Parts: sequence; structure tokens; C-alpha cells
Amino acid sequence: MAMSRLSALWRGTGPAAATAINATPSSVAASRPPTTVPHVTSAPAEAIETGQALPTGVEPILKPATDTISPPSTPAASFSVDPAPEIEPWSPARPSSSTAEKGKKNGRVSRSQPSYEVDELGRRKNYPTHVPLNAGQNALLAVGSGLWGVMNYATRPDLIATLSETTSSSFLSTLHEHMSMTPEGRQILRDRPTLSSKTVNLDYLRGLRRGTLGREYVEWLDRDGITPDSREVVRYIDSPSLAYTMLRYRQTHDLYHTLFCLPPTLVHELSLKVVEWANMRLPAAALSSTFGPLRLSAKRRRMWAQDWVPWALRQGEMGRTLNAVYWEKRWEQGIGELRRELGVERMNDHKVESRWRGYRVLREMERDLRRKGEWIDEPEEW
Repeated sequence: MAMSRLSALWRGTGPAAATAINATPSSVAASRPPTTVPHVTSAPAEAIETGQALPTGVEPILKPATDTISPPSTPAASFSVDPAPEIEPWSPARPSSSTAEKGKKNGRVSRSQPSYEVDELGRRKNYPTHVPLNAGQNALLAVGSGLWGVMNYATRPDLIATLSETTSSSFLSTLHEHMSMTPEGRQILRDRPTLSSKTVNLDYLRGLRRGTLGREYVEWLDRDGITPDSREVVRYIDSPSLAYTMLRYRQTHDLYHTLFCLPPTLVHELSLKVVEWANMRLPAAALSSTFGPLRLSAKRRRMWAQDWVPWALRQGEMGRTLNAVYWEKRWEQGIGELRRELGVERMNDHKVESRWRGYRVLREMERDLRRKGEWIDEPEEW
């Protein structure tokens, strides 16, 4: 009787199986028909799996079910259990938006480590070249670079760069704000272009006509053996946005030389620092233009203060913010037209020109090109 119930259960589901399970021994005996049970031959399960037809009187042997059994008319459904959410180690820094979005897409609780580097002392680096400093270290570095850099202005540009970074944090915020006030400056802050030999096609600039900004810029570089890669990277400014503002100022410095037609001599470098101070209010420019002239003789220092300082202050105060000019979009523009657009002009005093040989050579070269008709721009004051 027990075997009968088990056989009914084994053969399938339905009313017969339910009756076999719930029946008692007496009820099973009473319900058993008086006829003789015919002999049934069992077929192996392999015959069913291969789809072979079974002869009459042969009943299949079913294997025990290991998966969920669905009705024959419905395909078997597959079920999977999602693993528990992985919780990564907690970090005090807020994860970036890309990390958070990735966690949402994966259905995970994401508290991933932030994507920044640390230096050998375990201090957080906000950008690849960043060197974190505390207030005491910053002050010490500013004093040291100021004392040595200003007195060795021509031979230690790295110290001047350090001085500008360690003394300009609050002033850079103002410069950054001024850049964001113009459409051109805002586009620079969005695009963050850089000037280097990898980003500027110098051969293309050499193919432009004389008098264009791009051609005069590359002529200035080639004449003095300078490359766009000669400027120092930014290290000691914590904010990545302000670090880029400083980098932009540093990389476009040679374009200021081109704009004002100033050779890279000490006198004209100091004059350009006065322009930068009046235009952008950077402390390093003020310190350089204050202590740098000590390297000149007393006579030349008086001549410089008389000839160049008033002109430089006037250009810096009257002109547009130079750091907010998208120079890369103006390579083909005439340099004289660009000066008029920015509200600046070169030194046009012939007496001053006659006293400073380096500047006089550049002006005479331009006049010669104008006479030959090789200068693209319309004449300015000769």
C-alpha cells in the first residue's frame, strides 16, 4: 500500500497523486479494483530525452526533479538570486559623481575610494603635479624663493615660479573671477587649453604671414631659442581651478612679449612684470619689478624707471585682462588689430626706442617688412 502511494506520487501530479498521498491504508484497500494489475514495462529516461516513441504498455521512468517544474505548456523559468550588495571600505572623501553613477548602474552600495593620488608622506594630491604644503611650509618657501629668486632673476626662473605660487593664492581668486566675467574667459576656464609643443603646431605658425600673432609668436620663440615647454609646472597651489589659472598665466607670458614687442632682456622682462602687476595684481610680479631692478646699474635703473615704468603701468591698467584672452583662437589675427582690440599699444616714443638697443632692433625689423609689403597688418605708428 505504501508502494502504491509512492508510485502514484512518482508518476506525476494531479488528483490521482493527491488521492494517493491523503489515502489511509483501509481506504486504499477498499478502493482497490478487484481486477489484476497488468504488467507495465518501464522505459529508461534516456529514451524520453531523445524523443523516441514508446511502445504500448511501456511507462517512462522519471528522474527526481532537481529544478523547479513548470507546466508542460510553459517553458521552464530560470531563477537566480542576486548576491548581497558589496559594501566597499568607507572613505572620508565623497566619491566622485562618476563613481556614484557607476554604483547605481551596478545596483551596489558604493563607498569607493576617491580617485586621487597621495605623495610619499601620505598627503592628498589634488592634481598630478601637486605638492601639498601646510601654512608654515608655504611661508618658509615663499621667503626663501623670494630672497634667492629675485636676486637671481635671470638664472633661477624656477624660484620665481615658486614665489608666484606661494604668494598668489588669494590674488588668484580675484584673477579667476575676472576671467569668468567675459565670454572668452569663461570658455578658457571650460576648455582649459594648454600651450606646449604637443598642443601648438609650430610648423603651421611658421607658415603664416608676418604680422599675424601666430607667426610673430613663433618668430619670437625661434629667435631666442625658447620653446612653449620651457615654463614651470604648477606645484604649490591647492585648488585645481586656481592652479590652472596660474598655469595659464605662466604659459601665455611669452605671448605678452610678442604682443608688446619686448625682447627677453632683463630690462624688458622687468617692464613686462610691471604690466602684469597693473593688469592682474599678482604679488610675484610686484616683487619682481621692485627688487629685480637692483641687478641693474644705478644709471640704467633710473633710465628704466623713467622710460618704461609709466608706459607699463598705463598698458596694464587700460588693457583687458590678458589672462582672459583665448590666444589659440587668434593665431591668424593681425597683431596690430589685436592690440587695438585689447586696448594696448607698444612703446612708440622714438627717444626711448633709441636708448634701448634690443627694442630698437625689433622695431626696425618690422619697419623693413612693412616697406617690402610682407607685413599683413595695416600700418601703426612707426
